[in-house]
Amino acid sequence: MESRLPRFNRAPDVAAMQLEERDRDIIWLVHRHRFLRSHQIVVLLGGSPQQLSRRLKLLYHHGYLERPRAQLQYYERGGSRSIAYGLGNKGGALLKQEIGLAVHPDSWSEKNHAIGRVYLEHTLFVADVMVAIELACRKHGGIRLLYEDQLHSERQPFQWRVKIQNGWKFGVVPDRVFALEFPDASGQSQRAYFFLEADRGTMPVTRRTLSQTSLPASCSHTKQRGHRKFTSEISASIASAF
Repeated sequence: MESRLPRFNRAPDVAAMQLEERDRDIIWLVHRHRFLRSHQIVVLLGGSPQQLSRRLKLLYHHGYLERPRAQLQYYERGGSRSIAYGLGNKGGALLKQEIGLAVHPDSWSEKNHAIGRVYLEHTLFVADVMVAIELACRKHGGIRLLYEDQLHSERQPFQWRVKIQNGWKFGVVPDRVFALEFPDASGQSQRAYFFLEADRGTMPVTRRTLSQTSLPASCSHTKQRGHRKFTSEISASIASAF
């Protein structure tokens, strides 16, 4: 019978593990989304939830993944949510060694350990949306989802500065940038690009100064560049994707 491992402290006598291709897929997925809950990893990779849960435990206790302590309070109250995972130092080192990803492996565990609850919940909400879109694309079959790392190789390529009223300058960075690739009527491949900004209702509508919000900058940028703005509202239950 497998002994119960501590949830938020690494066990010093955890069983040895040999990295498998599926483990590498898990590490890459977690890095791509920044944070993922175990049930999100299950729906993206498929297979046995029990086996994947065992691999996640090993990856955490061997330092490849991190369990942010911002979720600790929830479990202390008897919550039953699936555990959220971020990248650990060994996971960052693996991505740098095998894929050449420009990450700093020695800082991942500390960084993901120290994030706050609001930031974690916001990032997981963004992941909910992206996972739901990916599952919908798979179900459709004719639409391919492209993430930021598949669109551009530069660091933060979708960050720009704009000037609004009174000469104020702001930096605008969306929560996610993605594209949907699909064939047109003639069979030629086309792409539609999207900026995702998630709102969990935790930010005040009214701010003391314009510097506390990126909305005026976003609107100003659209006006300055003469872009036509297309707004698509998708009414769907994200929870139903799981």
